[in-house]
Amino acid sequence: MIQERKLIPILLAVLLFLSTGFFPIEASYGETKSNAAIAGAVSSFLMNTTSNIGGLQMTGINMIPTGEKINWLTKHNVELQSPSNNNPVKVPIVTYHHIVTNVGLTNNIIITPEKFRSDMEAIKKAGFTTILFKDLVNYVEGKGQLPQKPVLITFDDGYYSNYEYAYPILKELDMKATISIIGWAVGETKHKVTGREIIPRFTWEEAKEMIDSGHIDIQNHTYDMHNPRDQYPYRRGVLQKEEESLEDYIEAFREDVMEFHHAIEENLGNDVFVFVYPHGEYNDLTEELLVQLGYRVTLTGEHGVNLITRDKNSLFKLKRINAGYKLPSEELVRRISR
Repeated sequence: MIQERKLIPILLAVLLFLSTGFFPIEASYGETKSNAAIAGAVSSFLMNTTSNIGGLQMTGINMIPTGEKINWLTKHNVELQSPSNNNPVKVPIVTYHHIVTNVGLTNNIIITPEKFRSDMEAIKKAGFTTILFKDLVNYVEGKGQLPQKPVLITFDDGYYSNYEYAYPILKELDMKATISIIGWAVGETKHKVTGREIIPRFTWEEAKEMIDSGHIDIQNHTYDMHNPRDQYPYRRGVLQKEEESLEDYIEAFREDVMEFHHAIEENLGNDVFVFVYPHGEYNDLTEELLVQLGYRVTLTGEHGVNLITRDKNSLFKLKRINAGYKLPSEELVRRISR
């Protein structure tokens, strides 16, 4: 478990953030919790905590310097500056999941290799250039430029079929994609709890091969907060459980995100800065926590094309366009061209 001293900076940041009164926090089950109530819970936790963080001895909310400097956590929409060139760029993000050869198994999130190839060829023919999220971040930070018609291709969950079918097609067409993977499932063929067979996931070795090719990037889709929809009474994606205290929730969220964050870094040597919300579930608190954990991009399940500026805030809560089996490739191109 994470020690209390590791929670203090995040709790302080959340307390300061909520006390500004920007907006209410949406609770897991549609209930709106006021900023004051949540800030009060964080404050209560801090008042009863004694820790030493960043060269400060903390007792409650009183801090006494010990001679070392501390890097204060600040809210991203305050600290992030926008360069003068702020004209918005349309950046669509296309979403895929699993690929099968049996047409009878296809649906809104499962497609065939032929359909994926058709989509990629249509996107390329329409003049789009696939990029990775590092290219998007570099553009926003003034460190690079984007192609005239940029597009991001994403896969969720880390299925072996991504490695078996999508990866070769992307290499052949000289295109790129980002795969967000679930931590506990890497390389697995059975569920960690029930033992039932699951759709196979690719291994760390296969992930490393794809990254080294330059055609694939790997990012965070949680370690173990991607539960089936019928388990929503337990936890809806990454959201706070109904009876869970704020401090327990923040600890659980941070532990899950950072456990897998470090696992990706250690196994792949990859820069982890993109977080993809399971089932698209998020709220203002999850956004703020991810900012404090160093994430620069978050992806939702909301439909639409993104307008990206040189403002770093434009990289959060990004929309996506799902490419189901029955969606013609020509229609997909039309949707990402809006």
